[in-house]
Amino acid sequence: MTPTATPRPIRVSTVLAATLLLSACSGSGEDVRVTLCKDMVAVKLAVADPVNWTQATAGERSMQPSS
Repeated sequence: MTPTATPRPIRVSTVLAATLLLSACSGSGEDVRVTLCKDMVAVKLAVADPVNWTQATAGERSMQPSS
């Protein structure tokens, strides 16, 4: 049995389709942990309207010894 070669246009279109599908799954470029945190806050607040996130700040927290 002779192996049949896949025509080049089919291979090119398959690679193009796979690339488009994978790029569509990339989302907004936001870290998935941030997205998860935002979703958890929205569920905890139980609001009907979506939360409008304007900015995020990062900072260090110091551990306070418990007394």
